Amino acid sequence: MEKILVVEDSLLQGKKLMDLLSDHGFEADLCETGACTLEKLGRKDYDMILLDMVLPDTSGTQLIKKIKTISDCGHIPIIVLSGLTDKENVIESLGMGINDYITKPYHDKELINRMNIHLKFQRTQKGLSMANAANDKFLSVLGHDLKNSFSVLYGAIDLLDGQHDDKFQKEKILSEAKATTLRVNTLLDELLLWGKVINKGVVQHNERLDLNAHVADIISKYADEILHKGIEISENIDGEAFVVADKNMIEAAVRNLLSNAKKFTKKGGSITITSDSVNTADEKFHKLSVRDTGKGMTDLTLDNLFSATYQKATEDTEGNLGMGLGLSIVKDFIEKNAGEIKVKSKLGEGSTFSLLLPAVE
Repeated sequence: MEKILVVEDSLLQGKKLMDLLSDHGFEADLCETGACTLEKLGRKDYDMILLDMVLPDTSGTQLIKKIKTISDCGHIPIIVLSGLTDKENVIESLGMGINDYITKPYHDKELINRMNIHLKFQRTQKGLSMANAANDKFLSVLGHDLKNSFSVLYGAIDLLDGQHDDKFQKEKILSEAKATTLRVNTLLDELLLWGKVINKGVVQHNERLDLNAHVADIISKYADEILHKGIEISENIDGEAFVVADKNMIEAAVRNLLSNAKKFTKKGGSITITSDSVNTADEKFHKLSVRDTGKGMTDLTLDNLFSATYQKATEDTEGNLGMGLGLSIVKDFIEKNAGEIKVKSKLGEGSTFSLLLPAVE
């Protein structure tokens, strides 16, 4: 439901507008002053502002100038509703970046139609911004995680080229090279799937599946790699937990969480996978949690973990740098399956990532 901020000093006009917006499926708040408007914009996100030009504490033009300087508010479409009909006032308002100017009295249908035109354009702009952010993340992964992995492979080949007699050392280097190759292959699979999803190039195939059985199968594929690093892995995912989801997306998400837990947990640490049910007032969910005793995260990292714009290279326990952008892929996949991802973490004490998916019989 799109949220509209109505700025109107006339209670009668304000109530009329609120009723009209409610009848057409909008959520609306009303402000009678400029001060109220700025306070509301500081606390809540809005999709559009309907603005009267005559207010008791400021002029409409002054208020528009202030709105345009507020961070994250400059993009909000503003439609002026005013009884001021002189050409100079209209031209001045349009020159300040408002999206439309409608004179009073207006026809209800005209107002709603013009609102919908600007809101549709706004949705298109948001969609393009999200697509650009996704492409930026895609390129960042290629530029960081893949580069680091190929550096490891090159180093392994270089060492093998200089090793002639030490069989044990050769086997160790080959083992690391194989593991790195598998990681690169897995990363490419996830990126290709993610790229197809965000560009609408893949059809999501939902099916009824036992989440616990599916996760147990995933763990069996990657347990040896985790144990090889000297990390203890345990699981408590007994019983059935049926969900309707895309099997490949869920596997990519779980695999990513296991990979991150391994990367940021030192030798001697542990990874624990658990499954349980969560009941809310409206729905039942199956929750899968991956808990590690690794590095943990700062509050700043935690707050921006899934942000499309905050990208910070993070060093794992072996000194490799990565952008942590796989979590964006996990979040996208889980939300496309009507689920949710939650995280708890404390620096130096480890992290717990939980995936919640709606339960079915």
